[in-house]
Amino acid sequence: MLREWQQGFAHCLRQPTGMPDVSPAHRIRFSIYRDNVIGSLVTALADAFPVTRLLVGNRYFDVVAADFARQAPPVAPRLSAYGEAFPAYLRTLPTLAELSYVSDVARLEWARIEAYFAGAAETVVTSETMLQQSPDALAFLRFQPAPGLRLLHAPTAIWSIWSAHQEPMQELSDIDAWRPQAVRLLCDLQQVSIWQISTAHHDFLQALAAGKPIIEAAEIAFNVDATFDLQSALADELRIGSFAEVLAPAGST
Repeated sequence: MLREWQQGFAHCLRQPTGMPDVSPAHRIRFSIYRDNVIGSLVTALADAFPVTRLLVGNRYFDVVAADFARQAPPVAPRLSAYGEAFPAYLRTLPTLAELSYVSDVARLEWARIEAYFAGAAETVVTSETMLQQSPDALAFLRFQPAPGLRLLHAPTAIWSIWSAHQEPMQELSDIDAWRPQAVRLLCDLQQVSIWQISTAHHDFLQALAAGKPIIEAAEIAFNVDATFDLQSALADELRIGSFAEVLAPAGST
């Protein structure tokens, strides 16, 4: 009986109207509580997706966020973990069908949150680490990615749009929103940094993060762009600390 009442109470929280089985004296209190619950979730989403909110406007964002909150309430007792499904939800909205960059930018903002809470690696692979490896094994080395490493490729200009909104005076007129872009995000001890990278570089790093050896990851990148600079790309990742440790070559004991 109690379980059914609790389920009905939770269901009514997600409805704009509707009332659980409570006394008339508590109905106004419930309405206030419901508004506060949805309002807190909308605020959490606004904090998580500030650029997305700027792109669509505050009023539209708040309405959409409230609808999302009613359909997808939190499953974890931490508001900072709320919003993972929001970018995919935005992509389903007919009103944003011709503005697909909105959900792509939201994906970038969520990746930033994921990287932040994953945290920095306790140790990182450096160029000095690589010098200690056997020259014959270098091409076959694999890496454990840093916990705060995230990669994203989109058919829209996610980096240009996001970075433009980090400036007080936004300059958007020169941005081609439909130009595919890739980004790399990495959490260090101070912040989450975001860089634009080429598609070939993205695919190279994604392959390494998936456990492929350098030689296979490089082949994937060369198939995307024959001018891919393997030495420069690897040096860049070692410089910023994208890898937590070197793993033994596949098949070795």
